[in-house]
Amino acid sequence: MAVIVWSDEFLIGHADLDQDHRALIAGINAIGLALDEARPNAEVIAEIDRWLAAFTIHIQAEEHMLQFLTLPPGRSHRVQHSKGHAEFVHRVQALRRAVADGTVAPGDMEQIGTFMTLLELIRADFEMLGHLRREGVLRPDGSLAVPA
Repeated sequence: MAVIVWSDEFLIGHADLDQDHRALIAGINAIGLALDEARPNAEVIAEIDRWLAAFTIHIQAEEHMLQFLTLPPGRSHRVQHSKGHAEFVHRVQALRRAVADGTVAPGDMEQIGTFMTLLELIRADFEMLGHLRREGVLRPDGSLAVPA
């Protein structure tokens, strides 16, 4: 059973980030499936590690974009967005520890899925793009109007 069913409602209007989000949701679903199928802990941990590696790359791309926010609302968003990334990584790492210890609780994956779709995908990234547009940093094609 999928933890998160992809919906076009999750699209935020940035092709690269939307593609990342689809892949990250697929990864969360792969972890959920591995847990549902009661695969060996080492296999579940490998799925979590793959997901964490992909999310780390995604975070780096977003943090690169966030660094160009200079107005007070944008700077405030940057701080909160980065805290959200850290909290999400912490939650997934806690799940990894629970798998290793054999203490995964029912609903752990659903909480991670909810956190991702309601915070990471929909709210924080959509708001980030709005700040970047308002500050003139994000071009209509999704590229940054700053030196790479």
